[in-house]
Amino acid sequence: MLAQMLILALCIQLVAMGNEPVEKPRIIAIPATGNSLDAMMDQSFSRSAWFCLYNTSTEGYYFIENEQQDTEGGASRQVVQFLSEKGVKEIYTTKVGPNAQRNLDRYKIKMHLVTDEITVGELIKSIRE
Repeated sequence: MLAQMLILALCIQLVAMGNEPVEKPRIIAIPATGNSLDAMMDQSFSRSAWFCLYNTSTEGYYFIENEQQDTEGGASRQVVQFLSEKGVKEIYTTKVGPNAQRNLDRYKIKMHLVTDEITVGELIKSIRE
């Protein structure tokens, strides 16, 4: 009887632990002038040279070249769709145009405006804190 009560208490404790909120991983895109943490944030979102994709759960990151940077029209739609397919849920940028904003809204990607001229590494450090 005592063993059954202990097992029941353990099961209740395990179920309670499973109900604790767990922070969902966020994939963040950062437009960058180059493919390193020392690169500056690109002043252009849709036509940036690179994007740094940062995962808040693993704290890992990687850079992808923006293949739409020289597109004549519709770059923002293609860039936002591409980032959405990569799992991006948020972007940090210095500015976006109205087309990019509409596309971000359509794909439910949250935008954070950054007013300082900083490197990608400095931004990631501030996101971690």
